[in-house]
Amino acid sequence: MQTGSNSKNKGYTLIELITVIAIMVILAGVGAVAFTNLARWNVTKAAKSYDSGLSRAQVLGMSKDNAVIKLTKNGDHLEMTITNGTQQDSFRDLGNAKRIDVKYTDTAGNETTLGDGDSLMLSYVRSSGAFLPIVTSVDTNGVPTTGSTYCKTITFSGASKVKTITLYRYTGKHTLD
Repeated sequence: MQTGSNSKNKGYTLIELITVIAIMVILAGVGAVAFTNLARWNVTKAAKSYDSGLSRAQVLGMSKDNAVIKLTKNGDHLEMTITNGTQQDSFRDLGNAKRIDVKYTDTAGNETTLGDGDSLMLSYVRSSGAFLPIVTSVDTNGVPTTGSTYCKTITFSGASKVKTITLYRYTGKHTLD
C-alpha cells in the first residue's frame, strides 16, 4: 500500500465510519427525547389553557348572560371557544388534535372521547356559579339547552402524559391534576 500524496485510497477508514454512526445515534436519541418532551408539554399547555378558560367562562356567566365554553376537536386543531350570549368572547387553539386525546366523564359514569368534529359544551348557573348539566345545544339567542348529566372530569392525554380537570358541579370549582 502506498502512502503520501500519490495515494489513490479515497475511502473512509473503519474508525471514521464508526465515529459518524455513533454521532448519528446520539443525535437521534436526543431528538427523540426532545420530541417526547414537546408532546408532553403540549398536553400540559392544553389542559392549563382549558382550565383557565373555565374560570373565564364562569366569571362571564355570573356577570353577563349565558356564557358557554366549548371544547372542539376540529381536524388538526383542538379549539376552545367562549361565547357570551350571541357574541364570541374568546377563541384559543389549544394544540394539535392528533397528538392530544380528550375524554370526559359524566355523572352517570359514561366516558366519552372527543372525535373529529365533536364538542363538549359547559355553562354555569348565573346566580351561584355552579355548573349546569352538559350543554347539548345553543339557540340563536345564545341560550344553552342542557342534558340531564353533569361533566365530572375532563382528561387530556398524549405522549404518556395525562392531565385531568375535576369539576365540582355544585360550586363551579375545578382543579387540574
